[in-house]
Amino acid sequence: MVAEEFWRAADGSVTARTVEGGEPGDAPADAVRLTRKQYERELRSMQAAHQEKVAQFRQEDADRARSEFAALQELGVPEALARRLAGLTEEAA
Repeated sequence: MVAEEFWRAADGSVTARTVEGGEPGDAPADAVRLTRKQYERELRSMQAAHQEKVAQFRQEDADRARSEFAALQELGVPEALARRLAGLTEEAA
């Protein structure tokens, strides 16, 4: 017998596990059992939030690189060197 179990831990993380050949396992401490649908919905939500955070970090990095590039240019640093020093890539330009 194979059973799938889905849980949300007290810290908000979600877990899926497969139990083979026996009774379902004990619930992790302070965990709440989820249905497959609840688990998948929560997992998609977490993945979307993660992607948004990654996009935010990339935007902040690009903004910082442009700002540092501009400051270096004001100091008279040659453009190619200023780009390298600021970490200004084509994506951030």
